[in-house]
Amino acid sequence: MELKRQNEEFIQKIKAQDPSYFDELKKGQTPEYFLLSCSDSRVSPSVIMQMPLGHMFVHRNIANQVVEEDESFSASLYYAIRHLNVKKLVVKGHTGCGGVKAAWEGNEEPELQKWLAYIRRGLPEKTGDGGLRWTSCQS
Repeated sequence: MELKRQNEEFIQKIKAQDPSYFDELKKGQTPEYFLLSCSDSRVSPSVIMQMPLGHMFVHRNIANQVVEEDESFSASLYYAIRHLNVKKLVVKGHTGCGGVKAAWEGNEEPELQKWLAYIRRGLPEKTGDGGLRWTSCQS
C-alpha cells in the first residue's frame, strides 16, 4: 500500500505542475538516450541525472554488462535505435558495485555464476604481488 500511495502522490504532484503531462506521455516516447545502467537500487538513472520521464530508454542489469547472449539487452538496444531513434548511447557505471565486487572476490553462489563469469571477463587479472594487470577481453 505504501508504493501505491507514493505513486498516487507522484501523479498528483506532476499534475499540479502540468495538468497535461501524462496526456503528452501517452502519445508516445521519443527518448534522446539509451542508457545501460546497473540494477543497484542506489543508482536510479532518471533520479540521479534529474531527467524527466520520456527522455531516457533504460536497460538495467547487474554491473551494467553488455553480453552477446543477453536477448533482453539486444532487443532493448535494437528497439531503442530502430523504433525510438535514440541519438546517444550511455553506459552508466558507479562506485561500490556489488556485482563487480562479487565477481572480483570470487563469490561462489551457483545461481550467480553464469552472470559473474561475464563480469569477470572484463576485470583485470590479479598479479602475485597483489597488484592488477589488465588484459584484453576475449570474444
